[in-house]
Amino acid sequence: MKNREALSMNTRRLLQSFTVLATLLLMAVVTVGNVQAQDIYVNSSGGSDAACNGSSPNVATIPNCPFRTMTKALATATAGQLIEVAAGTYPGGPFAFSINRLTVQARNVGPNTDVFLTGGAVNVSDSTSFNSVGGVFFPSGALNLIFGRMSIDAAGTWNHPAGATITRTNGSMFGAPPSFVGAATLVYDSATPDIDQVAGNEVPASLAGGTLTVNLTGLLTPTLRFPTSFVAGASTIAGTNTANVTFDGTLTASSVTVLDANTHSFFGITLTGGDYTQSGGATVTAGDVDTNGNRILHTAGSFTSTKTVFNDTPGSNDGLAGDGGIAAWIVHSGTTMSLNNIDLSNATDADGASDTFTQTIQKITGDLTIGGTITEGSTTDGIAGTDLNWVEIIVEAGTFVVSQNNTVSGLVDNDAVTPAGLVFSNGGTLNGDVANSGTLWITAGTLDLTMLAGTFTQLADVNGP
Repeated sequence: MKNREALSMNTRRLLQSFTVLATLLLMAVVTVGNVQAQDIYVNSSGGSDAACNGSSPNVATIPNCPFRTMTKALATATAGQLIEVAAGTYPGGPFAFSINRLTVQARNVGPNTDVFLTGGAVNVSDSTSFNSVGGVFFPSGALNLIFGRMSIDAAGTWNHPAGATITRTNGSMFGAPPSFVGAATLVYDSATPDIDQVAGNEVPASLAGGTLTVNLTGLLTPTLRFPTSFVAGASTIAGTNTANVTFDGTLTASSVTVLDANTHSFFGITLTGGDYTQSGGATVTAGDVDTNGNRILHTAGSFTSTKTVFNDTPGSNDGLAGDGGIAAWIVHSGTTMSLNNIDLSNATDADGASDTFTQTIQKITGDLTIGGTITEGSTTDGIAGTDLNWVEIIVEAGTFVVSQNNTVSGLVDNDAVTPAGLVFSNGGTLNGDVANSGTLWITAGTLDLTMLAGTFTQLADVNGP
């Protein structure tokens, strides 16, 4: 009996000892956690990397005072910490934000609010939040979203410099969008894009003339999706790109160039100063394509558009005669091109002077189909015959199909004999010069030919029902 009581007492003492030890260990863990979570303060004007430990914003309480440089603060920080940066200038870039769950906040110093990060790029390679406590960030160089998430707490907190590049590899941007001081260049260039990506806040409503480049080169074929409309300068899908690109909104760009062989879709394309060029064998579908007098140059792959709109030629409505020029130019030598509705109605002139507009559709090789209506330009100056609006269809080889019953005024020059030549599959009307040295097919309906003054109609091989 006494042995059992002694054993029970020893057990209780052992349990008490374990309880005390566990309590001490827990307190140690909490203490260490509190030390790790201690905020870090930086002040470029009153701090010191040598004399201060970064534990206080007070510059007078050495050693509990702020660091002087961002370099020291980033070298000291651990996961989950907060770095508070006083307004001022911080050289020493490039800056590597590579610590998980790091928060960096800009603090105003009296009326001074700007935190300048100078000397190089900002590289974000782990989840980092940038916040404002009366201050705002002004980096001087490029922004590289390498890994993790860059979060911005409010509009105006992060101000991207004019002329600098935002490069997104495997990182992303969330929260409030950055403010763009001027033109920005946007690049997607991950070498391992093995999952689908969605463009985020790195895309402003306008790049202010800056360029867009997509060059994702992973082993797989993921999709890069742009969920909203935006405005850019020259926009290029590089020849080495392996991703399919989807634009859910309209891309308004000075030019669009597609050089790869993947599958891309555009809700709409608006050209503001240059051409749409496709030369890499891609399969491209688009909604409305508004060329604004620029060209569609299609030399490889397939291109399909719901509606193609051509706006005024420069020089119209200026009161000068004979300066209409080329209002539209489609050059097709790829595999297939399918255009639904073609709208040339904006190629008009209201100045009372005699101008000639030529809308040229040239097919060199491959198959081209116009599946909808052709709406021609017209004079709006009230003086009959002062303006000529010619639709010039040139077929050199392959098959050109006009599916609907359309009226075309101008030149039809067909040299294609095989496989089908120029095909009108629902009849129509041609007003002007028909130079047919190839094969002209009328597979249904009636094709009416009307010669304009001074034009000549040449009919070689004409086939019909």
